[in-house]
Amino acid sequence: RIFLSYDLDVFDPSITVAHAWGSGEMLPRQVKDLSAKITEGRNLVGMNVASYNPSKEANQNYKTIGVILDILQPRL
Repeated sequence: RIFLSYDLDVFDPSITVAHAWGSGEMLPRQVKDLSAKITEGRNLVGMNVASYNPSKEANQNYKTIGVILDILQPRL
């Protein structure tokens, strides 16, 4: 059984700055591909998103929400 936790700190700053700590270097496609490999043939029992801080992107129409939904959607 697998529980996925998506921490937004892994994303490259060009994708989002709406997180709590430093910035990573991953792109959404990389996260989606890795998620698919991890869950393939396994029982996904849950997911969560960590470190999202919407106040850091209020002037950007909350673009990170779209990124999050794009990553989670295939597993819903």
